[in-house]
Amino acid sequence: MKVKNIILKNQEKKYNLCFLDIDLKNVKTTKRSTKISNIGVSTSKYGNVWFNLPNGKALFKTYNSYREDIKNYRMINELVCCILAKQVGINCAKYQPAHIKEDKGLISYNILNKDEKLINCEQVLRKGFYREPTLFNIADALEYYENAGYKVNKKQIILDLYKMIIFDALTMQTDRNTYNIHFIVDKQANLKVAPLMDNEFAFFGEFFYPDKETYDMTKDDFLIQYAVDGKYLTIEKFGIFKKFDYLDNLKDIVIYAKKNKAMKDIFVNIISNINIDNAINELHKYGIKVDKNYSNYMKKIIDINIDIFKDVSKNITNSDIKDCENIL
Repeated sequence: MKVKNIILKNQEKKYNLCFLDIDLKNVKTTKRSTKISNIGVSTSKYGNVWFNLPNGKALFKTYNSYREDIKNYRMINELVCCILAKQVGINCAKYQPAHIKEDKGLISYNILNKDEKLINCEQVLRKGFYREPTLFNIADALEYYENAGYKVNKKQIILDLYKMIIFDALTMQTDRNTYNIHFIVDKQANLKVAPLMDNEFAFFGEFFYPDKETYDMTKDDFLIQYAVDGKYLTIEKFGIFKKFDYLDNLKDIVIYAKKNKAMKDIFVNIISNINIDNAINELHKYGIKVDKNYSNYMKKIIDINIDIFKDVSKNITNSDIKDCENIL
């Protein structure tokens, strides 16, 4: 289907945020879709409409909030996380800022190739009759797909999920639930972890209000606030995803890194190479500006978590490592 009158332009937005826009008002669309893979994309009238763009089929994702500034920051979170993920070798869904008339949001490009299908983590767990999304439960539940003739590389899947867990901890992701973890099955029946997506609630985004009090929060302030409000899925003892136990989560990530060389290499790579300043500079190249207070806030979040990882690591004993089952 041909695309007509796509206009690329830079447009200054409120709160010193500048978005590279695609004007979609004259872009032809396919019919509205209500498939499970589109859940959570948007509540606007364009939420489940597929657009045919030069770079491929895409959805338009808006960010709903009663405060316009928070809506904009959530878009920034999504874009920054894409760049950060790329820095550390994590496959991430592709997004591009866009607007349709007065509605602004992000174009979310289709992550599926022809004849591929998407399965969320909730569906995988149900095949194994599990409710808790632990790394062990996911690995066991994947046996259903192996028995059904799918090609499943469990080791690679576990390592890809481990990357996601570290990344979410560093960026304080507050919305990584079983419907925000996906797997792809290709036409050769290979099953693999899908690109990372839905990062608008990173940087404590589900509870974040951009003001001086938030920007001035210390490491202890963040930890206290996280103990009260933190809702993202974390790893508890030896692989169990559980809410609220933030320090236990970081401890188990480090124990895995000390137990297994492949996990250690992933851990060191992510900790060493994640860089907010470079991500912000890359956005600037495309005409997207992030105000200084918020960029400093994101940098503080990552620096605090790296610092906590170091503190946690000092308290891990040889007994902790020995008692940890090698998941690989």
